[in-house]
Amino acid sequence: MLKYALLLNILFFCSSISAQFEITKPEIDKGNPFIMPFTSENAIKIPYSYVNGFIILNAKINQSKSIKLIFDTGSETSIITDTELVDELKIPRGRLVEVYGADRSFKLPAQILPFVTLDIGNLQFESFPMLLLLNDFFDKSAEIGVETHGIIGADLLRRFIIMINPVEQTITFKKKLPEKRILRQYTPIPCEYVKGRFFPSLNIKENNQSRTENFLLDSGSNQALVYHVDSTSNNIPDNLIPTTVSKGLGGDIKGFLGLASTLDLVAAKNFNIPVQYQVLPVSDSIIQLRNGIIGNPILMQYLCILDYGKGDVYLKKNKHYGKEIKRDKSGIILIASGKNLNKFTIQQIIPNSPAERIGLQKGDEIVSLKGINKSLFSLNDIHHNFRKRNGKKIRLKIKREGEILKYEFRLEDYLAKKFK
Repeated sequence: MLKYALLLNILFFCSSISAQFEITKPEIDKGNPFIMPFTSENAIKIPYSYVNGFIILNAKINQSKSIKLIFDTGSETSIITDTELVDELKIPRGRLVEVYGADRSFKLPAQILPFVTLDIGNLQFESFPMLLLLNDFFDKSAEIGVETHGIIGADLLRRFIIMINPVEQTITFKKKLPEKRILRQYTPIPCEYVKGRFFPSLNIKENNQSRTENFLLDSGSNQALVYHVDSTSNNIPDNLIPTTVSKGLGGDIKGFLGLASTLDLVAAKNFNIPVQYQVLPVSDSIIQLRNGIIGNPILMQYLCILDYGKGDVYLKKNKHYGKEIKRDKSGIILIASGKNLNKFTIQQIIPNSPAERIGLQKGDEIVSLKGINKSLFSLNDIHHNFRKRNGKKIRLKIKREGEILKYEFRLEDYLAKKFK
């Protein structure tokens, strides 16, 4: 029988994955040594890629193998999901642990990797412990469209002051906060700080009702806003779009899609925020539910400083601020598969969307878009096309049970139409 238990609370909507690992025992972060050639500014700046709403860092493991890791402020733990990679590099494995799903009825086996050398740019960690999922049930690469091997979580990040610059697409690891003259340009955000994770307080106006609640600041999610409600809640609005919003260990989790009119974060307002309602089972004493999460579509509108020493968050509006968040206008949710992740299969069709009205189905495989073969597109490219202006004509050729079919429709902001 496995002796130790970990709590896994994984949330993702279709192409969204947010790995929120909460370590109970054993405590695997022992302040392991790291090597950092700081400049005179006591900082190291590392570039990142922004793909399908996720921050991707290039890294090396055990000084040889190049890998891609998701930068995830919503996860307490750094994780490797590629067992073949671990075997190839002959990385020693430690004791077994159990990873439970949010409903506490399913679990996945995992192991501690106690001796990993991890390089991220000029930042090197030696004998850094990571968690290995023995079954990558959630298959992040398929959801993002880029091969990824794991995530970087708070057990690594909380050694530093972290600065995220979406304009430059860089993350800076610092030993101390910027000078006061620079910090005065930022707005401090009231938040709770729990186990290396930040929970800012937000004022949200939705369905003509305003409320202030705490949300996890989660760079591991490509959803703008996720709102948690339990299955007994009577506060779920009647006009939401019912759909599958999440995938759990026991299968699909049902929920709803909505649209918040405004969201106050830094003395001004974002508007028309797409909201995912995730309906969760009634929680037990072990599961600590938050009101929800704030994801990258909102966070990318700010320069962000995370003070892991004091648990403070500072935000400064950047050039992306005030622009309406681009969202899907097709109703098609895709996953990527195949050797080069260029097989695109419909995972879900949103009710009352253009895709549903013309008869597209779950399991359909896209063969071409706008007359161009799928091999010339990435998953990110296709999503970009599905977020273009209202009325844009989309021509698809799809394969269904060996038959090639042609479809044509026009993009429509089905969320705005529903909640105007």
